[in-house]
Amino acid sequence: MQYLLAVLFLIAAYYLWSYSKKEAFTAGNTPKDMLKNIQGMNTELIDTLNVSSYRETYETIVQDLQSWADHERLYLLTQKVTMKTVQSFNDLTVFKKNLAEFSETVDNID
Repeated sequence: MQYLLAVLFLIAAYYLWSYSKKEAFTAGNTPKDMLKNIQGMNTELIDTLNVSSYRETYETIVQDLQSWADHERLYLLTQKVTMKTVQSFNDLTVFKKNLAEFSETVDNID
């Protein structure tokens, strides 16, 4: 009985040891493969967005979102002050800053 438990323990220990020694990169998942995958996704996204044709539309979307955020913040100022309205106002302020930064990004995209 003790011999059987010892053998089972050794087998379990071996399997735990062998599964814990996996390589960081497995077959088909090398750094070069990951790079090709990222480049492929980037190319597909560039083709889908077609920024050169729709740049003005994207810029208009950003401008309209900025205008909406301004109006929404003004509306929140007319409401009863609660933690929710303060949080919403602050979230919209951060959103506007992110839109302004993103607007510069759209200008620099080829």
